[in-house]
Amino acid sequence: MYNFNSSYFIGLLPQSEMWRLYDFFREDAVFLDIEATGIYEKDDFFMIGLYDGINTKITLKNNFDYKKLKNELMKYKLIVSFNGSSFDAPFLNKRYPGLLPKIPHFDVKSIAGRIGLSGGLKEIEKLLVEYNEDDVINLKKVADFSTKKLKGDIHSIN
Repeated sequence: MYNFNSSYFIGLLPQSEMWRLYDFFREDAVFLDIEATGIYEKDDFFMIGLYDGINTKITLKNNFDYKKLKNELMKYKLIVSFNGSSFDAPFLNKRYPGLLPKIPHFDVKSIAGRIGLSGGLKEIEKLLVEYNEDDVINLKKVADFSTKKLKGDIHSIN
């Protein structure tokens, strides 16, 4: 039964259709981006950025508190990322099992290509706090634009 529990939709919608939940859970969404030292087993994150639509929270590796970050993430009903279903979520799940809540994950990259947006969230990555903060803030803007555009395309077909 749904009862405002967003995890109800996991398994009901394929990853490519999680964008459909965005408007409903927009106020309870967290925009997530990580910066990592690499993609290999030995690598780890050095920065995790969260944005709730109003405030950003940056966690650096040297002050990482698993329990505190897990509790923060439990406040939300939807995770929004850019390429996060392919990189950020698997990366964190492998290194920190249970950190990410079992809620829907809207990967904006999964729909961006459908409306003609290609490439990375930024063409040139600068691994700075400002870059990470810009990513999670701009991720909301891209998600808003992309879902509105797709809705427009869908309504124009009917």
